[in-house]
Amino acid sequence: MKIKHCLASILIMVGASSPALSQPIELLHYWISPGENAAVETIGKAVERQGFEWANSGSSDYLTMRRDAISRATTGVSPTAILMQGGEDLRHTAKLGIMHPLSQQAMQGDWSEVLHPVALDAVTVDGQVIAIPFTIHNENWVWYDANIYRQLGLSLPNSWQEFVEQAPAIEQAGFVPLSVGEADWVIRILFTSIVAGVGGKPLHEALYVDAEPSVVDNPKMQEAIEVFAALRAHGPKPGDAKTWLDAINLVIEGKAAANVMGDWAKGEFISHAKMPEVDYFCRPSPGAQDLFIAGVDAFALPISAKGPLTVEQSVFLEIAMNPEVQTEFALLKGSIPAINLAHPENLDFCGKLSFPMLQSEASTVIISRETTPEKTHLAIQNALGDFWRNSTQEPDTLKASLREILTP
Repeated sequence: MKIKHCLASILIMVGASSPALSQPIELLHYWISPGENAAVETIGKAVERQGFEWANSGSSDYLTMRRDAISRATTGVSPTAILMQGGEDLRHTAKLGIMHPLSQQAMQGDWSEVLHPVALDAVTVDGQVIAIPFTIHNENWVWYDANIYRQLGLSLPNSWQEFVEQAPAIEQAGFVPLSVGEADWVIRILFTSIVAGVGGKPLHEALYVDAEPSVVDNPKMQEAIEVFAALRAHGPKPGDAKTWLDAINLVIEGKAAANVMGDWAKGEFISHAKMPEVDYFCRPSPGAQDLFIAGVDAFALPISAKGPLTVEQSVFLEIAMNPEVQTEFALLKGSIPAINLAHPENLDFCGKLSFPMLQSEASTVIISRETTPEKTHLAIQNALGDFWRNSTQEPDTLKASLREILTP
C-alpha cells in the first residue's frame, strides 16, 4: 500500500539511529475520558512500533487545549501535533501562519482519492490543506439503556413527541428519562438532534447554514422548540450530571433511559464492556434515522524554528494517515475513519448503522461548528443553555433569543 511504502521510505531516509536521537512524538489533545484515552493510545502504540517515544498530552477541555496550543506554537515549544476541530478555529489558525500547510503531502498521498469528501473539505482553507483529517464523528445519536426499555416494555421512539410521551412511565419506574449534561455545548447537541428529528436536513441547514432570523417562524422549528421545552422536566436533577461523561454514565449504570450525544459516547460503553443490542441501543435521534451529522477531528502540525516538517512530524503524518491506525482508533472512539479505504465490515454494530449515511450527500449534514460563525454558534449555545436551565421560561423566550442572535 502506498501509505505504508511512504512510511518505510521516511524511516530509511532518517536512518536507523535517528529515533534514539529524536524528540518524543507529542500529541496535544482533549480526549481524556476513559474511552477516548484508550483510543488515543492506539496512536501511541503505532508511534512506539516505529521506535519513537510517545508523549500523550491531554488537556481538560477544548478551550484549554486551544489556548495552550497557540501559546506553545508562538513560543517555539510546540508539540508534534495538535488536535483541531474544523470550522472557524481552523481557518483562524491558518491565517496566523503557525501550522504547516500540507497541500504537497495531500497531493503526493492522493488525499482527494482516499479520503471521504467531508474530511478533506473540513481541513481545506482557501484551497490549502492545513491539517490531517483523522476521524469523522456523527453527532446524531441517542444511547438507550436496553434493560430499562425491555423492563418497561417500551419500543424505541420513532419521534421526539413519542419520547416525551414515554417519559412519565420511565420516571414512575424510578429512572431518569433523558440524561443531559449541564454544559451549553451538550445542551446544544440535544437541541440539534431535536431539530434534525423534527425537520430533517432542511431545518438543520436553515438554522446553522443559512442562519436567517425567519427560521424561527418555521412551523417545524417551533415544534422543535416546544419539544425541547417539554424535555426540561425529564432530565436529571441539578448536579447529578455535570458533564457529558456524567450523563452517559447514568445510562451505563442503569439509572437513565436515554442520552443524546455524539458517537464518541460509544467509547465509554466499550470501556465498561457493554455490548450493543444487549446492554444498550445506539440509534440516530428519533425522526432523523437517515442523517449523519458529520464533524471532522484533524491534526495540525505546528511550525517550529527548524522550518520544514520535523522527522517526528513526518512520521506522525504517515501514522495518522494509515488506514489500519485510523480504523483501530475509530473502533474504540466510536467514530468512522477519515480514510475511505476502511471496509464497513471492519466497523462495529453502531458504525455499520451510520456508515451508509456518510456515503450519501443527501444523508450527510455538516456539524454546526463548521458552518456557523463562532460568535453566532456560541451565542446560540448560550441561549439554549440558559433556556434549558430555567424551566420557567416559555418557548417564546427562546424564539425571541434565537431571532435576536440571527438578526444581523
